[in-house]
Amino acid sequence: MNGNKLRTLRESNGLLQKQLGNTLGISPSTIGMYEQNRREPDNNTLKKIANFFKVSTDYLLDNEYQKYEKEKIQIEKDALKEMLVKSGYMSTTDDLTDEELERLMEFLNKNKDFIKNIKK
Repeated sequence: MNGNKLRTLRESNGLLQKQLGNTLGISPSTIGMYEQNRREPDNNTLKKIANFFKVSTDYLLDNEYQKYEKEKIQIEKDALKEMLVKSGYMSTTDDLTDEELERLMEFLNKNKDFIKNIKK
């Protein structure tokens, strides 16, 4: 866990280590060790911290890669849907599920060479 993020969250909420510790059922010294990156919380404690501050565990763990990948996939899905609407394969009122869009993306990726040769 990123101790600096925990410290920033705690301080921006006007809490002392003792107050946060009491709320989460953790000693203030343990909170201090988390903030100094000298100790890592177990999974349940990590979830408690994330829920208390209304942030994701990914945020606390500096797992920005997953966030980026989810955003990238959503952009690709939106572009595919836009292309399908422009091509007349679906109307703007149609709504494809994430699974349907993923299946279409898989189909297109598997058939890239065939699709490229259509243009020629």
